[in-house]
Amino acid sequence: MKKTIYDIAREAGVGVSTVSRALNNSGYVSEETMRKIEKASIGYTKSKSRSSVNTHGKSIGLIVSHDPEYFFVNSTYLNAMIGISAVARENDIHLILEISNQTERCLSLYKSGMVDGVILMGIKQDNTLIDSLLEMHCPLVLIGDYLDDSKKFCKIDIDDFAMAKEAVEHLITLGHTRIGFIGGSLEYASCQNRVAGYRAALEEAGINVSSQDCVFCNTIAEEKVSNLAKKLLYQRDRITAVITFNDSIAYTVYKVSKEMGILIPEGLSVVSFDDSDVAKCLSPGLTTVQQPSFEKGYRAARKLIQQMTEPNKQVESETLEGLLIFRDSCAPPPKIVF
Repeated sequence: MKKTIYDIAREAGVGVSTVSRALNNSGYVSEETMRKIEKASIGYTKSKSRSSVNTHGKSIGLIVSHDPEYFFVNSTYLNAMIGISAVARENDIHLILEISNQTERCLSLYKSGMVDGVILMGIKQDNTLIDSLLEMHCPLVLIGDYLDDSKKFCKIDIDDFAMAKEAVEHLITLGHTRIGFIGGSLEYASCQNRVAGYRAALEEAGINVSSQDCVFCNTIAEEKVSNLAKKLLYQRDRITAVITFNDSIAYTVYKVSKEMGILIPEGLSVVSFDDSDVAKCLSPGLTTVQQPSFEKGYRAARKLIQQMTEPNKQVESETLEGLLIFRDSCAPPPKIVF
């Protein structure tokens, strides 16, 4: 069986993005790591398949339907883009980035012939862009989920429902029964899936799901998140644990807890999503769901190329594996809650 970039990463004990940098000579890799990768890559041959020939000179568009300010500070998006760009280099394809909420502006990329297919990120449930692209028979891959099974197209994501459920079950196992949820906007499928997993875990454990313990913010601006965190923590019978939509929100929860004199994890346990650089810098270390962001981008680009080179072949969606990373932000609930 032909060795893949994922086999090399597994054998060398490093991330796929590190292997990609080493094989493509596109970034820093330490000498020790390079030796491991070289040893693991024996038997690997970079693909020069017909997709590489057929896509020579073609272009793919990465459309991010979000604010630029959010995109450039979101490591999940950025790492996915790195994965996409790695595939673009391997296949001699141009990559065009469009960050815009304007449907017509995004559609013009394909209508004008600037791109031969598109990868989407940050799409809201009510976005009409997908419908329009499908009507034009544009090769399309979505990084994320879209809660409408009537629309048939390729999606790459983790199981947000299952990972949120696992995170809450961890808190329940520690003894927590008052668990809050600070979500992003319900306009996104990822938030809907995570809150559904949160509620399912509580219901299966026979714990009452209280609407006052579940709050949402349309923006992750620190002031907005801070007010929501205080809303949960100022309750008379307050929560003893919280799951947050992403690490940026968790960071604000840490700040609010410190202001209120609540220790983490002694007085409040925190679990989050993404395992971004923020999670690694917080003290105590943040327990969080690791997103395989590079792999999302890498596989999305490969599947898009497959659509572009084999238009009559159905390309299946794929659910990647998330991983709950256990650090020091969780503990049993305090015996007395004031």
